[in-house]
Amino acid sequence: MFKEERRQKEEAKRTSDEAIAHAQRLVEENKKLRKTLNHGESVLVEQAKGRVEAELAKAKQEYKDAYEAGDPDKLVEAQEKLNQLQNERYRVNNYKPPVRAEEPEIPPQATSRSQIKEPTGKDKEWLQKNKNLDKF
Repeated sequence: MFKEERRQKEEAKRTSDEAIAHAQRLVEENKKLRKTLNHGESVLVEQAKGRVEAELAKAKQEYKDAYEAGDPDKLVEAQEKLNQLQNERYRVNNYKPPVRAEEPEIPPQATSRSQIKEPTGKDKEWLQKNKNLDKF
């Protein structure tokens, strides 16, 4: 009887340790993904800024050419394009990334064996059925 209880406690400890390790891996993976997302987003914003500035320079030249040619239709068209690009530059320069949910932190007490309660009931059943979940 004592051996059975000891075996169950060891299995519960092992399962609990695996769950903690799995949660820590998930938190680390989440941090890496957030970092990648933020980096990619900043790269896209910088590319958009560069594109808008290049298009603005081209539109300014078209406006000058239309002015020098004295062509009112091309002048209006160039002015409209300048206005649209200036608006786009304003939006790109004032872009604020969306607020994302804070990343969950594993509380320090969750990694301390003395603070962890042994699983019971449905939790214990689920852990026993899914003890190899992190091996996929």
